[in-house]
Amino acid sequence: MRPRPILWFEGAVLLAAAIDLINNVIAFPMLRRGLAMRGFVLGEPAMVASVLLTPLLCVILWYCIARRGSVLGKWLMAAYVAGSVVLFVRQMAITPPVSLNPMLIAAVAAQLLRLGAVMCLFLPSAQPWFREEHVA
Repeated sequence: MRPRPILWFEGAVLLAAAIDLINNVIAFPMLRRGLAMRGFVLGEPAMVASVLLTPLLCVILWYCIARRGSVLGKWLMAAYVAGSVVLFVRQMAITPPVSLNPMLIAAVAAQLLRLGAVMCLFLPSAQPWFREEHVA
């Protein structure tokens, strides 16, 4: 049986991935227009890959951590979330939002969910999960 913090991690990281995916799909046309205005032209496969990248990375790390008990996955997730939060805050400082729109609120919610999920991985009651062998 998985410890409670691992279950919390699982729920939070999967919800964050779903929020990211929905947010990215909604933002897809705006992203395309914004890049075109700056002179960047990406092919359709590259655009789709950019929309799927964050949720896919979260799901892969979720599997390694929540189903396999991977210590490496735990640290990769922690590094990914730390970098993601730093870049998000930096972006907000460089280009402050004009208004509090639903996509920004969703992005903040996803960041906070991932941050909380990673904190669950370092709770003392989660540590036995990373010392055992797991078969999915």
